[in-house]
Amino acid sequence: MERSGSMLSVSLQASRVLLAFMLGAAGYMLQSVYYVRSPPSFLIYPLLWMLAAMLLYPVLYKGLERNRIIGSFAASIVVLILLVGAGMALGMALSPYTHTPLAVALNLYRVIPVVLGVEALRTYLARRTAVNKDKGRLTLNTWRLIALSLVFMLPQFTLSQLQLGLMGQDKLPGFLSMRLIPGFAESLTLTVMAAYTGFAAPAVMALTLHSFEVLSPLLPDIPWSLAGMVGALAYMAGLFTFLSLTEPFPNPFKRGELSLRSLALPAVLSLIILAPTGVFGYRASVIMSSSMKPTLNVGDIVVVRLGAKPANGSIAEFYHDGEYLVHRVIGIEDGGKLYQTKGDAVREPDPFKTPSSMIVGVVVMKIPMLGWATIYLREAASFLLKHVGMLNTPTSLLTLS
Repeated sequence: MERSGSMLSVSLQASRVLLAFMLGAAGYMLQSVYYVRSPPSFLIYPLLWMLAAMLLYPVLYKGLERNRIIGSFAASIVVLILLVGAGMALGMALSPYTHTPLAVALNLYRVIPVVLGVEALRTYLARRTAVNKDKGRLTLNTWRLIALSLVFMLPQFTLSQLQLGLMGQDKLPGFLSMRLIPGFAESLTLTVMAAYTGFAAPAVMALTLHSFEVLSPLLPDIPWSLAGMVGALAYMAGLFTFLSLTEPFPNPFKRGELSLRSLALPAVLSLIILAPTGVFGYRASVIMSSSMKPTLNVGDIVVVRLGAKPANGSIAEFYHDGEYLVHRVIGIEDGGKLYQTKGDAVREPDPFKTPSSMIVGVVVMKIPMLGWATIYLREAASFLLKHVGMLNTPTSLLTLS
């Protein structure tokens, strides 16, 4: 009787796992094939992924794993520091996402279930196929890890994106560097984390990175020729950070405790990363020219309040002809729809009028000379691109399709 009950339990677990993988496959196909043709699929496929995660959760749950969650979050911050730092050196671009409350809610609804479903399926397969236990020691099967990483990279793309990127000879180099290499680096990092430690760690890292992409008004704008290298190095650094903070390596955090000291470093790094992106309603910009002397000098950092309407005489940041400018507002026309601007160091006003839709915000603070590090990085990157012959085509390194 006891053996019969055990067999029934195994059979129910196998049925649960099979159903979870079927739901995941259906979610991906609905997301990939019918997304454009059928708008209701936008609401349906996240539910399928969430159901897959819920089915596998009882199989995967191993406790709260606080130390691994902290290590995963710290690794995510390291990845973001490197990506945003590269973006500040090479360029940042406006996010393609809309940031109204409804749009943010819908984007998170699209992202969170997919991440949880993918990481649940990834963890189940990684723990059962890529992990070997030899004399009580945990080892990983490299080729199986690579194969799983390639499989679970797929949800980052639709089938049409893969077809266009891989089949077009003129698009293949850019697609390889911009999407495939960073995508594989991310997938490999998450697969190793899943194989070593279980579901919680890769889920936290994937949620942190892709939520950042949805919520941040600005994203890294990296030349395609450097995107693959930057993405791969960022995720390698993140994985090293995670393995250094968690098992099987020594853990610097006291097991089972979630102390303020253990959260301090991730919290400070989070603030450093998020501050320039505008998540808190403010962003930092570096003054690159002398057109606003003596008020603002080259190398100063200005803090801009996003969405604020400039008054006459205030200093505003705005977007014009492919670049961000910081000038003083000297005239407002058409009920606030057009702004005339001028640099303090020049006599004539700007030879154009800026529509209100191009106004980024109003300068509320300056920090003298702190931006010179960014200027030197940009000069070094420009020198490299010029002398190595690399093309400068922008891309975002954080993409979840």
